[in-house]
Amino acid sequence: MTPEGPRRFRASWVLPIEGPPLRNGAVLLAPDGRLAAVGADAAVPEPPGTNTLDLAETALLPGLVNSHTHLELTGLDGAAPEPDFPAWIRRIIELKAARSPARFLAAARAGLRECWAAGVTP
Repeated sequence: MTPEGPRRFRASWVLPIEGPPLRNGAVLLAPDGRLAAVGADAAVPEPPGTNTLDLAETALLPGLVNSHTHLELTGLDGAAPEPDFPAWIRRIIELKAARSPARFLAAARAGLRECWAAGVTP
């Protein structure tokens, strides 16, 4: 699929934000990634140039929300092996403070990619 045109996803189940689950549903995304339509597969339009993906026997649902993230700490896994919390948090603060603005931004972007890959909407 190319990101330039509309994208349409068909799934055995679509769980909209509002309303009951839809058997044999579809979702249409506008070229800018915004939700354009959601509903029964037959009712969701397929404009010319739409890239369509049939997700077959899956459930399509909104991203799970993580309202407490520390994306800037991405990549520090195992960097603070201290056994107790006070020592661990002091070490994390030191590591975070030592990151350049560019590294800080790169870590946050990597954290976003990891969230999206896992179906989480930070």
